Amino acid sequence: MNKQEKQLLWGLAAIGILALLARNSAKKNENEKEPRIEGLPNGFRKVGEITPEIAKIMNESKLLSFKAKPGPIITTELFYQHIKKEHTEEKKFHSYRELDLYVKNVINNFNQIWTGSDDSILLVTDGCSKHNKHIYEIVALQMFETIDDGGKACWNVHTAQSRERQSNNRITIWKK
Repeated sequence: MNKQEKQLLWGLAAIGILALLARNSAKKNENEKEPRIEGLPNGFRKVGEITPEIAKIMNESKLLSFKAKPGPIITTELFYQHIKKEHTEEKKFHSYRELDLYVKNVINNFNQIWTGSDDSILLVTDGCSKHNKHIYEIVALQMFETIDDGGKACWNVHTAQSRERQSNNRITIWKK
């Protein structure tokens, strides 16, 4: 699958997600420990949120090609399949739940934000050391806006991986 086909696939998934988000509000399902976004099929999970403060920091940096907005961060089964297929060498995830926990850990503990590619941002936890190597745990997010609900934002987890160094083309937007 080439880059354009991947972008189209992610775009179509995002359009479907945003259409559902526009009609439904976030709600805690009493039968689950994790919040679901009402109206989304099983496999779609809210795993965090971009707060107004973080969106403001990103916008004040003037490093993004878009205006960041606060909103929920979600994962999907499609995301898990992408990680399983495309990133098997970087990180081994044996289940959707394990991947969910990794993503939540990075989202809840990130101490850096880097610019990503294709209008994405990278949330990064810095400071993990394994086998005498410094490891960055990274979650890439892409923001989508609803069309029929006043342009509310939703952040889709695009990918997740570990890296030994910051790529040369990634710029630090914020560091704790």
